[in-house]
Amino acid sequence: MKNSTTIFRSIFLVAVLSTILSSCITIIDQGPRGNDGKVYYGIDYDSSPPYSYWDNNSNIPNNPYFGEMYRTERGTYDFEYFVNPYEYWYGTYRLYKNYGEPGGNYGEP
Repeated sequence: MKNSTTIFRSIFLVAVLSTILSSCITIIDQGPRGNDGKVYYGIDYDSSPPYSYWDNNSNIPNNPYFGEMYRTERGTYDFEYFVNPYEYWYGTYRLYKNYGEPGGNYGEP
């Protein structure tokens, strides 16, 4: 009887200690924040190039190359393009920037 009680206590003690030790949480400082993303904008066409293109984004040149990406800043811009000398389309677009995320564990960037 004493033997089974001792074995039960030993098993119970091992179970309790392993539960306590496995539930410990260590908080580790994160590394420095990552760099912010860059903002790019480009203009392209599907079947035929537009007759002309305009927008109020100062980083886009007056006569942009279609399919080329231009570095710009985040913001909201207006655009307008002519599909032929008589018909045009206009609209607004918004550009976003992805901000850097917190670094990894143990101070890794």
